[in-house]
Amino acid sequence: MKKALRDYAQGSDDEGREGEQAPVKEKSELFVLLDNAIAQTVGFCKEREIDLEGIVHGQDAFKNIAQFEQYADRLLSLDEWRKSFYVYDNTVSGLYEACKPEIFKQAPRPLIAVIQYLRGVIDMHVVQADIDAVVKKFPNCLMKAWRWITPKNLPLKSIKPNTGLSSKARFGT
Repeated sequence: MKKALRDYAQGSDDEGREGEQAPVKEKSELFVLLDNAIAQTVGFCKEREIDLEGIVHGQDAFKNIAQFEQYADRLLSLDEWRKSFYVYDNTVSGLYEACKPEIFKQAPRPLIAVIQYLRGVIDMHVVQADIDAVVKKFPNCLMKAWRWITPKNLPLKSIKPNTGLSSKARFGT
């Protein structure tokens, strides 16, 4: 199998070249990389007073939801922190996907779910901020559109509200 992968990925049929890396990492190596990525993410968060492990060991689910909101606000306080957390999350999530399906046979890694959930909470706040910005601009856009639709030289008398069908035909009365 390794020979077939090497032939396909590198176009070589020489076996055992020095320093040659297999095009696909062994799953055991991916598990080590995943665990390291989780540890680095936890460390990054701890530096910002975000206790991801505390959420895993906590008992009160409703308190944890509030905690996620606070942690998301903290990461959103600096754009650099948010972007860095996204890199950590993308790394953990990518490695987790690469470890499937074998990872399901191992002990659970609940910190993966915690990291991914925190990312979802952050994304929700970012989307809401974008919506709020659009809503703030909306009344101004409406006024501009109304001015464009109804030019100043168009007298209101020329707009006939009851054109077409009579009220009897429209409402059946």
